[in-house]
Amino acid sequence: MFNFIYPAHARLRRFVKWGLLAGVLGVITLVVGQSATPPLIALVSEPLYTNGAKTKGNLTLALSNEKPILGAVYRDTFTPTKRYVGYFDPLACYTANLTSGTIGNYFTFSAPVKSTLSQICKSSEMDGNFMNWATSSAIDIFRYGLTGGNRTTDEIGNNARTVVERAWLPDDFYRSAGNFPQKYLSVSDMVGRTELAPGKFPNGAWIYNCRNRLYFATVEDTNALGLSTCDAPFGIAGALSPNLVTGNSSNQYYEVRNLICDANTAPLRLMTYDPSTKRWSGLCKQYGTNYKPVGQLQVNADALRISVFSYLNGDVADKEARYGGVMRSPLKYVGPNAFDQDFNQIAGTNPRAEWDATTGQFINDPQKDDSTYGNQGYTYSGAINYINKFGTLNMDPSLTTQDFAVRT
Repeated sequence: MFNFIYPAHARLRRFVKWGLLAGVLGVITLVVGQSATPPLIALVSEPLYTNGAKTKGNLTLALSNEKPILGAVYRDTFTPTKRYVGYFDPLACYTANLTSGTIGNYFTFSAPVKSTLSQICKSSEMDGNFMNWATSSAIDIFRYGLTGGNRTTDEIGNNARTVVERAWLPDDFYRSAGNFPQKYLSVSDMVGRTELAPGKFPNGAWIYNCRNRLYFATVEDTNALGLSTCDAPFGIAGALSPNLVTGNSSNQYYEVRNLICDANTAPLRLMTYDPSTKRWSGLCKQYGTNYKPVGQLQVNADALRISVFSYLNGDVADKEARYGGVMRSPLKYVGPNAFDQDFNQIAGTNPRAEWDATTGQFINDPQKDDSTYGNQGYTYSGAINYINKFGTLNMDPSLTTQDFAVRT
């Protein structure tokens, strides 16, 4: 047996410590007993580092590449007066360009803008607010806020086009109650929300999403799962069911991508900074004569180093056999500027920059021939490319000419 002898001052500190603890417990008991409401605490909306200081912050993103991150954002009934955030401008109307060109089917802004969310569009147009409600997945909002979106067309120069695409949803998301449930739009709500004639939908429209597709059906698809699929709604291959309707009879679905930050729309969605709230808001940033959609990673590029981790691609057993994640992009400054260990700006352009400082155009492989990581033989690298493109690997076997692999 051991006897512990405390000096007088040690015993005093011990008694004081236990006395304070007892007092705190008494206060907690009193508060709980009275069911008092605890005070609200205002949490900061900025990264947890000294604001305005020379020191830079480090941000590590640990991404889940499981199905819920692709799930539907909006699962409520469409409400015309409610703002639905997404790639489409909620106050704009869009026309559908059903073409087989290099961009594919896409939506483009149609002037003028609406004065209110509930204002209806022309009969030949799609309501941007409705389109956000109908098509947005969780990863789309994540990309919208961090990077400005996944650009499938990223041109520069005169009449340059920037097109962003909705996340590629797995085939089994078609009629998936858990991941992307079917949506319904009443006949009355169809007026001014879609380019489709309400007369073709006597009982309203049923809406389905899978891959980058958006289906409008005149009746609910009640076929057994496995018979009805993404490529064969209502059990008819090639998406050729007469129950499917678009504005062009040669196509039975829309592809969810839209022209963004062009000369017409950019002034309406400019990225601006409010010094009173210390927040950036908007979408489009000007680079010379071009506008590009940007997110928080771009506007805060000089204040943060970014790294990205995620699961390793593979089946469940393969992933569970490993602990931890995989580094997809090393910790670095992703913008045109880089800083040394003392946080002084390094002269010249950041060799690992992920977009062009002059044009805003994304750089496909910013880590190519990197002195530390070397050339790993993939088409894409970097934090932004991984955020924008993860989940699109091998998205469709028919797209044999496109490589969506992202460097690890």
